[in-house]
Amino acid sequence: MYFDLALSQPALVPHAHALGFGFCAVNSTLDAVALKKKPPPPVSTQLSTDLSAKKVFSRITVILDDAHASSLNLAAFQAYNILAVQPTSQQSLQLACSKLEIDIISLDFSVRLPFQLRHQIVNAAIQRGIFFEITYSAALSDSNIRRNWIAGVKDLVRVTEGRNLLWGSGAKDHMSLRGVYDVINLGSLFGLNPAISKNCLSLNPRMVLYHAASRQATYKSTITTTPVSALSQTDSWKKGIEENVDFLKLDDLDDDAMMES
Repeated sequence: MYFDLALSQPALVPHAHALGFGFCAVNSTLDAVALKKKPPPPVSTQLSTDLSAKKVFSRITVILDDAHASSLNLAAFQAYNILAVQPTSQQSLQLACSKLEIDIISLDFSVRLPFQLRHQIVNAAIQRGIFFEITYSAALSDSNIRRNWIAGVKDLVRVTEGRNLLWGSGAKDHMSLRGVYDVINLGSLFGLNPAISKNCLSLNPRMVLYHAASRQATYKSTITTTPVSALSQTDSWKKGIEENVDFLKLDDLDDDAMMES
């Protein structure tokens, strides 16, 4: 099964399915100005029932700058299935790779990156299960953009050694979408063998969704949390003694029973 986790609007979902992408994510992008407002509801919740049945996920991408990086409240975006950031500086890239609880780091290769991709910083993200996204739609429109895009992607492939990469369309219209095997063949431009390039559309996006589910269900992807209301009757003791006074009835323990124990 193939994934495109970077569609810009729900109207593109049927076309993506027709091109072979069984699972899609509709992405909303927020800049520094939009961060001051209440986040919009996830787009996927506004889809009709027939599209939702085809596995459409919600995603939000926050454009991260130095002024807002340290004060970013990711808890405000928990309604989204996938959390992504787009760093705009060395400091915001380092924060995203080492500390932020996110699923994807999306890099804008339509322009020359204003920071360096360093092995130590990128490896920190890889070890935390974060994936780096390459969107291709911008490279289809302009030769200057395409030149920046090729140089930037080559640098990312070099630093990551082909690990934890995603292909995404970043499409804003139907003309910017490409078929599955057209996208896989892009990998040959950067020395990726077909198997690794295929994983960027299949295995790796699946791991992103697993990582996102783990992030939402655990604390720092380590400790699982369960709402009290979801506990079964047999697990009701976990609510605490104050809420389960009847769980331990001291009157039932007479002296003989205690001696026998």
